[in-house]
Amino acid sequence: ILAPTRELAKQIHKALFKFTKYAGQRIFLEVAAGGDKIDTQVARLQRPTHILVATPGRLYDLLKRKAVALDDVQYLILDEADEMLSMGFKDQIRSAIEISVNRKATWLFSATFPRVLDDLIKFCMSPDPKTVKVDTKNVVVGCSLAFNSQWYMIAALIAFVLLHYGVIIPEEKYLEKEFGKVYLDYKKSVRRWL
Repeated sequence: ILAPTRELAKQIHKALFKFTKYAGQRIFLEVAAGGDKIDTQVARLQRPTHILVATPGRLYDLLKRKAVALDDVQYLILDEADEMLSMGFKDQIRSAIEISVNRKATWLFSATFPRVLDDLIKFCMSPDPKTVKVDTKNVVVGCSLAFNSQWYMIAALIAFVLLHYGVIIPEEKYLEKEFGKVYLDYKKSVRRWL
């Protein structure tokens, strides 16, 4: 998962941890962002890592050091892609896309869709990508109540998609206990989108 800022990367990591801690199998998550010691991040990435949340600049640094490989990436997620492009990370994003050639899917989240995003969409997605547009008139009630910020909603959506495709297989009783109505709404509503 690529996110534009250190703060957002850490928030997504924290939210994903909540979704994965009750998975039937151990799922290792790591966050790699500027502002933290790169040597510590390199050491943590030596163990198997199932989900990596990173900023484009730090991921690029880790790739140059050969501390991380993207050969086995199955799902590449670009969160706030418009923001990453406006911050000048076009080359780093394209590099991550080019290296992760074995991915099954690419998910791109963006609040806006400026023209500069069209090139990235054409570069990394299928010719006819599926689009999910969320507006204030059509928000799932449980989600609008539970997700008090955008990053949590994005992390939850990512977790729900991973749930749907069987990447994360939690024990249902724990997921309902932890997330209650959000999970119940997922079972009723989100699955229809996928």
